[in-house]
Amino acid sequence: MSPKTLGRPRPLYATCDSGGESALAQELSKLRCEQVEPSHRGVYFWGGEEAIWRVNIYSRLANRVLIPLVEFPTSDRSSLYEACKKVRWDWWVHTSQTISVDASSHKSELQHTHFISQVVKDAVVDSMRERYEERPSVDTFNPDLPINARISNNICTLSLDTSGARLHRRGYRQDGGPAPLKETLASLLNHLVKWTPNEPLIDLTCGSGTLLIEAALRARMYPAGLSRLEGEGYTFQRWRSHSELKFKEWLSKSPKPAGYPAAFWGSDIDPKQVKRARANAERAGVEDQVHWTVGDLNDTASQASAWLERRQPKEILGEVNGIDRRAVLIMNLPYGERLRREPEEAVKFFRDLGAQLKSHFSGCEAWLLVSEDSPWRHIGLKPSQHTSLTNGPISVRFVQFKLYQEQ
Repeated sequence: MSPKTLGRPRPLYATCDSGGESALAQELSKLRCEQVEPSHRGVYFWGGEEAIWRVNIYSRLANRVLIPLVEFPTSDRSSLYEACKKVRWDWWVHTSQTISVDASSHKSELQHTHFISQVVKDAVVDSMRERYEERPSVDTFNPDLPINARISNNICTLSLDTSGARLHRRGYRQDGGPAPLKETLASLLNHLVKWTPNEPLIDLTCGSGTLLIEAALRARMYPAGLSRLEGEGYTFQRWRSHSELKFKEWLSKSPKPAGYPAAFWGSDIDPKQVKRARANAERAGVEDQVHWTVGDLNDTASQASAWLERRQPKEILGEVNGIDRRAVLIMNLPYGERLRREPEEAVKFFRDLGAQLKSHFSGCEAWLLVSEDSPWRHIGLKPSQHTSLTNGPISVRFVQFKLYQEQ
C-alpha cells in the first residue's frame, strides 16, 4: 500500500460556528493560507500539509479541518456505495487501523444520517477487504481515520477529518459546569469586539471562565491547539502519509512570539463556577492574569469598577483600533437551559445589569450574548449594533452597548 502524500497543495475546508465565517476567513489569511473563500459554516482554502498543521494548531475559530476527497451526485444506496467504494482508502489508512463515518444531509433524497454512515462504512471496508483480504475496524469514539460524508441537494462530498476531536477542546476545561460556552465561540466573540491586550477585559457573569481564558491565551500568543499534542493529538498524526519527524522539525521552527501584558476581571454569583474558572485558568497557565471574585453583579460591578479605576482612571482613554474605550465588558448572559429564571426575575436581572453598567462603567463598551427570546431590551440602554449567532442549538444575539463618558 502506497500512502497518499499530504505534501502537495490541495483544496481544504475549515468548519466554524454559524456567523463566524468572515472572522475565520480573516484568521486563515493571517495564517498564510491561500485562495481563502468563506462558505456556509466554514471556509474553503488551499494548502499542503503545513497548512493543515498550522490551522489545526494555531486557529482559534475553526472547529475542524477537512480534506475533501471526491464529490459526486447520489440519490440512492447503490450510487452512494459504488462511488465511495472507488476511493483509494488504502492511501490513508491501514487495515489494522480504525475508521468512523460522520454523515449529514440537507435537501436530499437520502436523509437518514445513520443509513448514510452505514453505506459509506460498508463501501470503505469492502474496498479494503477486496484488495487485501483484511479490513479496518470501526471506532466511533477515537478513530484513526474519521470520514465526513455530507450530502446537500443530492451531491455528496466525502472528506477526511484531519482534526479528530473538535478543535474547541483545548484541554484546559475538564468541567465547564452547566451550559458552558464553546472555546471557539468565546474566541469569536473576542474577535468581534476587536479586543486587544492593552484593554482591561471584564466579565461579571464569568461562569467557568472560558471568555476570559481564551482572551488571556491570545494575549500570551499561545497557540490554541498546542496543548493537544501532549494528549490526544490530531488524527493526521496517525495516517500512513504522516511524517512525525518532519512535523516535529516544523513545530520546532515555528515562531514563538512573546506575549503581551493584559488584565482580566471575572466574577459570578455561583462559587462553584468561580472555582471551576480558577481551575481551568490554572490548567491553561493564565491563573495569575485573572482577578476572580464571587458575588452578585450588583455587588461585583462596583468592585470591578474600583479595580478598573486603579488600573486606568476615567480621564485616560486609549485609542484602540480607532475606538476610544477604557475597557471592554463581555458577558454570556443567563438564558435558555443555562438558568431557568421566572420571567419577572429575568426582567429584573437585565434591569439591574443596565443600571450597574450606567453607574460604574462610563467610557467603556459592553458586549452581551443574549438569546433571541430573552427580555434583554429591559436593560434600558440603546444598542449600537448586534450580530446574529448560534450557541449550539440556540439562536443568540451579540449586542454592543457604548457606555458614553460622563461630561
